[in-house]
Amino acid sequence: MFPLLERWVYLTEKLNEMEFRRRWDTHPDQKHKDKITIRGWNFKPGYNARDIWYVGLAERLEDGDLHRLRLCPVCHKYFAAKDERQRFCNKPCKRKYDNRDAKFRVKRWRVKQVIEELKKEEKACNREYEQRVKRFSEFIPFAISHPQDIKNVGPIVIKLGGGDPKEGWRRVKGWDNDLKNGISPEQMFKGLPQSLKDCFL
Repeated sequence: MFPLLERWVYLTEKLNEMEFRRRWDTHPDQKHKDKITIRGWNFKPGYNARDIWYVGLAERLEDGDLHRLRLCPVCHKYFAAKDERQRFCNKPCKRKYDNRDAKFRVKRWRVKQVIEELKKEEKACNREYEQRVKRFSEFIPFAISHPQDIKNVGPIVIKLGGGDPKEGWRRVKGWDNDLKNGISPEQMFKGLPQSLKDCFL
């Protein structure tokens, strides 16, 4: 295939070699008996079908209608569009494209649904994580101020200590000191091992 510019150069040279000119006066030309007129074009007898095609092409170039020559996206054949909106050479090609496009839309819809589900799960995980951080931040001052609350504080302290209440209280007091030193609950909770995070479900 020639580059686009070279193809246009070849086309214009071919048209110029054929020695026909557009006649605005369609009356017979008495001075040139060896030429005939078809649809306003003067050319010599003996032109074959290929040359007649070039004549029509030149006419389309002059009239500015060459943009109607299009390539069907389905069968990849050239056709002359009847109006500006026509994209396909015939109805079967249009139906085939619509069916193929419908399958693509279904796949795209399914992918979109999966993405939406993942986003919902992510939001749910984020909400759950935020709730854990909130319980963690609220538990520390509550445990420090209510050390004798066996029902609400005792079980969590035991879990934090891995079954040892003293170890659990040591952790709680250490977190309380971190809060007083300006460390945020979010930052503290992020650094905890998963076993301790699970104590605040």
